[in-house]
Amino acid sequence: MQTNEDAANYFEQFKAKLIDSQPWPGSYLYKFIVKKESPHLEQIKSFFAAEEVTLTEKQSAKGTYRSLTILASNQTPDSVVTIYKQVRELSGVIVL
Repeated sequence: MQTNEDAANYFEQFKAKLIDSQPWPGSYLYKFIVKKESPHLEQIKSFFAAEEVTLTEKQSAKGTYRSLTILASNQTPDSVVTIYKQVRELSGVIVL
């Protein structure tokens, strides 16, 4: 299990990589996988409610999981990290 200090270090390194990866503000592609019956799908969508996004949902071949792809514009490294920190709190969500 990851400690709070490990998580803080991870997110610091992730933010540094985001800063180096592209010009900001800019578009960022988020991808998540959740179980079909999970309430977290709607909760993840709510994190983007105030933003203009392109959202795509797909069901797995067996129908057990749903993937959620969100293309959000006008993102900053801080906003990306904030979203991932919020999703990290949700059990059973796979972040790609």
